[in-house]
Amino acid sequence: EEIAKPKNPRANPHYFEAIQAMVARKTKMLMLYGETDALRYDFWNEMYEPIIQKNEAYKRLCDVHLLAGCNHLFTLREWQRQALDLAGKWLPAV
Repeated sequence: EEIAKPKNPRANPHYFEAIQAMVARKTKMLMLYGETDALRYDFWNEMYEPIIQKNEAYKRLCDVHLLAGCNHLFTLREWQRQALDLAGKWLPAV
């Protein structure tokens, strides 16, 4: 199944292509986004809501988490710790 190219010019079309390729290979993915990350909104509007939430293959393979208050760079140690904790719990389950 072909997914649409991102509409927002700042979005990286290769990122969307990579997600599609990983789903085709049945590869599980952990996606961590900062709640206040501007790119998170693009992902949410163009990938998460229209595709991941509605397509069972994507929903099954894409584990998406928002870190409250977090920015794009995960600059606070608290956000870094949260990301590492999520990844540490996710990896053994894969």
